[in-house]
Amino acid sequence: MEKTWKPVTAGILSILSGVVASLVGIGAIVKGELARRMIFHIGGEAIGVLLLVIGIVAIIGGIFAIRRHVWGLALAGAICALFPPHVAVLGILAIIFVALSKGEFDQSITKATMGMASVTGTKVGSTTTENKAPNDKGSSL
Repeated sequence: MEKTWKPVTAGILSILSGVVASLVGIGAIVKGELARRMIFHIGGEAIGVLLLVIGIVAIIGGIFAIRRHVWGLALAGAICALFPPHVAVLGILAIIFVALSKGEFDQSITKATMGMASVTGTKVGSTTTENKAPNDKGSSL
């Protein structure tokens, strides 16, 4: 299938919304009372943690949408992009674009995790001894 702009746009919108949600979440954790007055009328710290987690999921889903890997995770990120309510329109657009571009995604979770491992510089499925310290018999810990 031909690659379109939709997954990339959805990923950018999810990431933007995730960053806003994460910043609001951090602010809510730091200033719980202020967040309680501005956003919700319950405990600000609990909402802050929830928004931080939602923001992180939206950012990860946005990354997977841009890379066109694991459609379900990209959709979950777009759904999480609905929060906070101030930027819900970004989440709505992200959901629409991810849903319309389902055929462009590679559904292989193994390939997606290998791609993420290449970003971090780790090898998937192998062990290396390069970072292990040699066993020095003369030293005591």
